[in-house]
Amino acid sequence: GLTGAAAIIDWGSKVTSIKTSDATLPDSDKTALELIKEISG
Repeated sequence: GLTGAAAIIDWGSKVTSIKTSDATLPDSDKTALELIKEISG
């Protein structure tokens, strides 16, 4: 999933995953941009 920080921060190519998750997020009818605008207020 897309997080607000991931959309804003350029992590570069040296980032590797140390864990995985099977967590799920609730469905949303908003776009990623709409969600980012809400948290960056």
